[in-house]
Amino acid sequence: MCIRDRPKVDINNHQIHSIELLARIDSPGGGGIIPPARFISAAEDNGLIDLLTFQMLEVAISEYSEMQSIIKNPFSLALNLSPIQLEDLSIPDKLDTMISQFDIQSHQIVIEVTEEHALISNNQLETLNRFRIKGYGISLDDFGTGFTNVNQLLNLPFSEVKIDRSLVTNIQNDRFSQVIIKSLVELSQKMNIDLVAEGIEAIEELKYFEEFDSRIFLQGYIFTKPKPKREFLRWYQSWEKVRKQNSSET
Repeated sequence: MCIRDRPKVDINNHQIHSIELLARIDSPGGGGIIPPARFISAAEDNGLIDLLTFQMLEVAISEYSEMQSIIKNPFSLALNLSPIQLEDLSIPDKLDTMISQFDIQSHQIVIEVTEEHALISNNQLETLNRFRIKGYGISLDDFGTGFTNVNQLLNLPFSEVKIDRSLVTNIQNDRFSQVIIKSLVELSQKMNIDLVAEGIEAIEELKYFEEFDSRIFLQGYIFTKPKPKREFLRWYQSWEKVRKQNSSET
């Protein structure tokens, strides 16, 4: 298994706000990288999803101090948990036990929960609440593709909502998506939660979100593809040079 890092960029200052951890598997025999859609379900079906998740997280947080020494501004690490994992009420304690061995605090970790599956069981909701009580961030991933409505956003303990790329692609010309995005911006301000736009690939999409006078974070290939740590840090150093140069010119 290998890890790919993907940044969330602050729309206001273009600093790295968070780094999402993505699991990948190298195919035997040089067949390339196996995407998660091909192995996550198998890991869940065979009771291996916790092992995969915690191995990935252990590697990432063991390298957190090194990344902090290069990325000077505060940033968090984000990882995905499946609805199956949320059924385990002890998983917040398990995560606490792991991070206690490293120089990282709960508020520096964001748990991403995909909207693809409905969050309906009492255990799932209780686990989310336990994470929030312990100080972890909770992000609703892929909003706009699944089961969560506005009322659930108001009642569930999310600290972040990620807008799915289906609502972001060609946003500058899509009136329907624009109405939804503007409503989410207003809602995020009232609820004091972060808003992330996923899948930014075109400069026109970037410029559209830059028009908002709000705290929005952006993800997408327009910044970088997910990269292994060393490549990610090299990209970051180049990105930071350009960012500082642009800041000095404005």
